[in-house]
Amino acid sequence: DNAGWSPLSLVEHHLSVHKVAEQPPPCRDMGGARLPSWCELGALQPPAAGSGSAPPLADVEVAVEDAERGLVHLHAHRVVLAASSTVWHAALRGQKPTADSGKTGTPMYSLRLEPQLCNNADVALLALRFLYTGVVGECTFKARAPLLMQLLRMCSRCRLPAALRDWALDVALRSLDEKENAVVPPSLLLEAATFGLAAEERQFVSRRLLRWFDAWRATGDERASATRT
Repeated sequence: DNAGWSPLSLVEHHLSVHKVAEQPPPCRDMGGARLPSWCELGALQPPAAGSGSAPPLADVEVAVEDAERGLVHLHAHRVVLAASSTVWHAALRGQKPTADSGKTGTPMYSLRLEPQLCNNADVALLALRFLYTGVVGECTFKARAPLLMQLLRMCSRCRLPAALRDWALDVALRSLDEKENAVVPPSLLLEAATFGLAAEERQFVSRRLLRWFDAWRATGDERASATRT
């Protein structure tokens, strides 16, 4: 109108005045995910990519097509991966050792993550380490919602523990107040049922979509322009 209001900005204004979904919902409970203190499985968790070492008794290489580093291999244990994911259990069951098994003396198997699902080694490493401890250690991408979306999709499609999905969702929701994450709310809403978003979580994401709608649309215009050129 003449005052400069658009339909979306008017809706956002009224929601802001009434303080609708101003704050992210409370964090989900992850208390039951931590492994018992007597369990020493954490000592066998995969080392960082590029460390040049593998944990004792490691018998599977998880291959990640990292968007920046190229092909990265993370070393883990079949029994842990299979016990934590029915999808990975099916992928590893009946698989024959790879040709490189003789280098370590231990039969070595392989598990490849589809690049469309995960193209960041840090995301894959965090997910793998969680399976050994039940807690999330250091995370280098807490403020990067697109990478948190990769973790959410890994949890959903690979049937990883629900506690890891809940952690990723909580952190992703709290990252949406940053303008650089404007591309994420539409994807979160489209996949809300897959990720198990509650009604109040969907409401919060919708508010962030309204808040950053122009920034989200601008990124879409930039992608379309880059495709044409």
